[in-house]
Amino acid sequence: MAWFFTGFLLISAIATIPWEPATAAVNQATVMEILDGNQVYIQDRPAKKQDIARRQQQIRTGASRTELRFDNGAVGRLGKNSQLIVGSQCFQVQRGQILVNGAVDGCTKSRRLSVRGTTYLVDVDEEEQTQITVLEGEVAVTPVTTTEIDADVDSTPRPQPMPESSADEVVITAGQRIAITPQGVLGQVIPLSRQEFERLLLGELFDGFSQQIPGINKVRSAFQGLYPGVPFPTPRIPRPSLPIRLPF
Repeated sequence: MAWFFTGFLLISAIATIPWEPATAAVNQATVMEILDGNQVYIQDRPAKKQDIARRQQQIRTGASRTELRFDNGAVGRLGKNSQLIVGSQCFQVQRGQILVNGAVDGCTKSRRLSVRGTTYLVDVDEEEQTQITVLEGEVAVTPVTTTEIDADVDSTPRPQPMPESSADEVVITAGQRIAITPQGVLGQVIPLSRQEFERLLLGELFDGFSQQIPGINKVRSAFQGLYPGVPFPTPRIPRPSLPIRLPF
């Protein structure tokens, strides 16, 4: 009975520890699909399906879009005219858009985006203003440290000092967005309108890919919870081509 009581106390103690999902380290990203031409590049070299970008390497798109699979199982979709650095602690979007599903964190110059079972969007404009939009789950926006970005000093800017007034954690949940300046100053958390959410679901990071992004059912549940009674706008998937049957 003594061992049973000791085991019970141990299990009880473990149960009281707050659980928080951890993101696995990422060392590479594989090109899984390319849409709208062939303007996808790894380290400025043309890429094709199954090509791999490794840690500290840049993935860039021109007029094309691409789906990536990180080696921890997470999926990312880069929009047109976008570029990304693969990092073990977090990826960094230098320009453009990425849609992410799974346990992979992102970084801006001054902020870390820690995911908690999440589908989210990172958008960086020409002025390096970043916008984070969460479709499902949560993203905790926290100050970044210099060790959290695997920076190639020739191509990736180092994280910038944080203003003291903006050093607190902010958690963004499903149906919310926040803007971040290049200096790391956070804007207000803003709820998405139904029309904004629908435009994202029908936009270039969802439309036309051969498969729905993993976690689409959770995105649907989040959408229906935010906008009860509104039909979910299912992203379009092309029908597979049927084989041509020749008459005999």
